[in-house]
Amino acid sequence: MRAAPPVSYPLGPCFFQQALYALITLLAVGVWCAWCWSQAAPWAQGAVAVLLGAWVVWAQRDTRVLPAWLVWDGAAWRWETLQGQVCEGRLAVQWDWQQVLLLRFDPPSAQSLAEWSAPRWIWLARGPDAELWEDLRRAVHGPQTKLENSGEMP
Repeated sequence: MRAAPPVSYPLGPCFFQQALYALITLLAVGVWCAWCWSQAAPWAQGAVAVLLGAWVVWAQRDTRVLPAWLVWDGAAWRWETLQGQVCEGRLAVQWDWQQVLLLRFDPPSAQSLAEWSAPRWIWLARGPDAELWEDLRRAVHGPQTKLENSGEMP
């Protein structure tokens, strides 16, 4: 099987991810309000309000993405930041909805930078350049080589 052509795709905020988190938050607020009106326990209302506030903080933190590039060179995936940091890793498609992708970027276990030790979840949406999007989709679904010092992928 032939490898997918090289592609560089810009990473940034994904409108779909932000809209999904906003929808989940609005649904949670609606359920919380309905529950509060049916209860007479103020401590329970406060506990749910704290949990809901924690969700909002986490969702806002999770949607912030520093500008970077996801690069496929025909042999390996790399995450390249504008500050010059480069991390090679494996990429796995977790969800593909044709116009939106949820990807998991796994760096090798022997990676020296602590901030790259955990997997990164990447939300991507089709941009204005349809050819670049199709090249990216071909690359993420194509075969990958095994990285040195990386664990087996399930």
